[in-house]
Amino acid sequence: MHPRLRVAPCSAVAAIVLLVSFSASGQGKHRIHGKVVNRDNGSLANIPVVVERASDNAILGKTRTGSNGEYTVEFAAKGTINAVYGNAIYLPETIRNLSGETDHELTKVLLRNEPAARLTPEQGVEIVATLEHMRNNPGNFESDLLEIGLTLNESIFPASFQSQISQIKVTATEIAKRGSSSRNLSGTILRQEIDGRFTMLTTSGPIEVRLFNDALCGNKVDGILKRCDSSLAWRSGNLVGQRVEVDAFLHSGSGLVYADRVKVPMQYSF
Repeated sequence: MHPRLRVAPCSAVAAIVLLVSFSASGQGKHRIHGKVVNRDNGSLANIPVVVERASDNAILGKTRTGSNGEYTVEFAAKGTINAVYGNAIYLPETIRNLSGETDHELTKVLLRNEPAARLTPEQGVEIVATLEHMRNNPGNFESDLLEIGLTLNESIFPASFQSQISQIKVTATEIAKRGSSSRNLSGTILRQEIDGRFTMLTTSGPIEVRLFNDALCGNKVDGILKRCDSSLAWRSGNLVGQRVEVDAFLHSGSGLVYADRVKVPMQYSF
């Protein structure tokens, strides 16, 4: 007499198949977890973190750091991967040639985009390499390069990098103008920042304006225009309270406003 065969109910079979499917889909999934901090080990919030496949620069995952500076990016890859960190406030850098077939715990230190940074040649090499990577991969980083390139403080880089930084700023200007519509603005400057940004009060309210790399400043009386970034008035913030007229571009993708010309109606020395 043969033992009776027992057939699993359909629901049990479905559960087994579902379990196998989930197990298979989870295979090869790994993650990078960690924290982004400044040079004083302070947590940096809202910093973009992008994981790319090293062979073709395809994006495998991305996120932003939380209020505590922590982040987690899940990815599925073979071979090697790169992790790119940074934005316009904290200079971008890359951790390269990580294994794509294991988990990673990484804490990344970023330097602030400000005159006090005074980069060493070694730091300059890493930051410029990441910026050049962004410039060569616009599909991944166009919006990032737009914001970073137009606020880069050239003075913090060693002299040997000035040509590359200028090219990056030119590319950022081209991106901004390509995706923008022109605007004529007038109002009073409320605040000036050391990186060239300023806030002006218009009839529709306050607007933050960023300067193009080749933006020109001058007064309407003598009509002489010179580059804003070489003007003492911009470096010292002396235009707060002044009425200005601005030829600007509104970038459709980011909603940011960029100045091409800034003119003061009265006689004023730039």
